[in-house]
Amino acid sequence: MFYLELFHTDIPKALAVDEVLLADFEARSSGDELLYVWEPSGFGVIVGSGTRLEREVKMELCRALKVPVFRRISGGSAVVIGPGCLMYSLFLNRRKWSGFNSPAETHRFVLTQIADGLKGQLPSIEFRDPSDLAYCGRKFSGNSIRIRRDYLLYHGTLLYRFPLEVVSLLLEEPPRQPVWRNKRSHKEFLTNIPLAREELATLLRDVWQACSSWTHLDWRAISQLARDKYSRASWNERL
Repeated sequence: MFYLELFHTDIPKALAVDEVLLADFEARSSGDELLYVWEPSGFGVIVGSGTRLEREVKMELCRALKVPVFRRISGGSAVVIGPGCLMYSLFLNRRKWSGFNSPAETHRFVLTQIADGLKGQLPSIEFRDPSDLAYCGRKFSGNSIRIRRDYLLYHGTLLYRFPLEVVSLLLEEPPRQPVWRNKRSHKEFLTNIPLAREELATLLRDVWQACSSWTHLDWRAISQLARDKYSRASWNERL
């Protein structure tokens, strides 16, 4: 598997990388796979492709505090990201792996691999159905999927040194909650894991045996998509 790392990047460009790479892998169908790791230079709210903003995001407060809101191409609930939250994306060839027959199976397979890889450092990490990772009974990773014919994009968050109070400040309590949350507030439910960013990135590379650097980025297409889609309210605030 290949590896790509982009730290201190702006969020529209990072989201555009996800979309451009997924389209490229699907079009070429070469069998290549990639682990993409990034962390934003500033704070932002990212919502799912079908998220209705008024249900999950405190939009007036986001505007007042100048925290931008973005929409990703996968589903799932709103998240707040920023420095201290490591983002990762996996581009996986569906023909190579078993266990990708449904979103539920995909979540369980991918997150079990990551949990097992982190347990050497933190034994209290575990997969929690349907799409979370927990540390000492509290969530530190939320995840979502975009599925194409031959490839899927699996991406998520890893909280390691994030100011958790920002989440309650900017997000409503989610309208859909997993059973294991047990109606806990953001403050009661979320946690950071005690690992440095470099340790997390290295562990992810080890889990997926991502050894070779990926250099085939179409920066012209990425920049155009970041400008024309991910920086525009017509996409980000369409629902």
